[in-house]
Amino acid sequence: MVALCCAAFATGVATDIAAQGNPSSTLVFDEQQWDFGTVREQDGTVTHRFGFTNKGRNPVVIERVEVECGCTKPEYSTAPVKPGERGTIAITYDPTNRPGAFLRAIEVWSGNGTNYNRLTLKGAVIPRPRTVADDYPVELTAGVRLTGLWLDFDFIGQGRAKSKTVGYVNTSNKSVTLRITTARALDQLSITAPQQLAPGTRGEITVTYDLSGGPAWGRMSDDIYLWLNGIKVENPIMTAAVGVDAFGGIAADAAPRAKLPSLFHHFGEAAAGKTLVKEFTLSNEGKSPLTVRDVQCGGKASTSLKAETQIAAGKEITFKVMLSTNDTANGRTAGTVTIILNDPAKPLRELRVVSNVK
Repeated sequence: MVALCCAAFATGVATDIAAQGNPSSTLVFDEQQWDFGTVREQDGTVTHRFGFTNKGRNPVVIERVEVECGCTKPEYSTAPVKPGERGTIAITYDPTNRPGAFLRAIEVWSGNGTNYNRLTLKGAVIPRPRTVADDYPVELTAGVRLTGLWLDFDFIGQGRAKSKTVGYVNTSNKSVTLRITTARALDQLSITAPQQLAPGTRGEITVTYDLSGGPAWGRMSDDIYLWLNGIKVENPIMTAAVGVDAFGGIAADAAPRAKLPSLFHHFGEAAAGKTLVKEFTLSNEGKSPLTVRDVQCGGKASTSLKAETQIAAGKEITFKVMLSTNDTANGRTAGTVTIILNDPAKPLRELRVVSNVK
């Protein structure tokens, strides 16, 4: 490990001091760039100290050192550097989860913002060997691990299907029985998985949302529970999808185009036991009819807008969104109204309303 670090630092190359980022800066660095060469991720952070001399006639204070990301951290003194004296800025690079070549810029500001120096670090990170925990970070019971617990299917057109997978590995030396149940038993959701996970094997659980069985509009979600050797795993695999139009065969310039000038409203302070009302405007700036496919309310919100409402090209409608403060103690209450439209550019719009209840 030590030999590698020494070899990496030995590749550092000093550049000519005339190549500073700002030739007028009174701080002259020994080198403008440092090359770490190759470093191993498992060896941890590497540090280089950039030395400099104050070539000016007045003391200089380093006011700030700006870096590009959290992987690079500077360390320096804010004590004045007298004319002719030297100082250093230590720059540490963290290679964790950053395989491959890197090039990071560092900006040094001093002298009340009049002095600017640009430094760079470069090198290449040899990634650490991946472990089973790296590839399957979710630990369950019976030695089974998963790649994750969240599947986002985004938009799915009517009549279509979309599948995603969760990888598994059985790290134990025994076979594990797998059974799967869901929280809502959605008709559109199906799951394919083996009933037995052999010792040391890896595989996938395939989850599919299929909208070919009939119209299914708006947000859909379900929780998939795994039972390992008859014991229910507490944390489910969560899934989410949004059913929208298939959007095939219509030119963009001929499609409907929805416009909602406002998607948020704060009612301010309100007493408990009230129903707060706000009017919203939905217009169609497209060239074909705009259809509201589905309306879903969440929290304490409700609305007068109904599914199957149509808006002709160039027209608009107003609708009400209500926020109830019933059964609400002091504090914030909120609600959402999700609208699914046949607008191919943006088929989902979500309105949010909130109030502070006294």
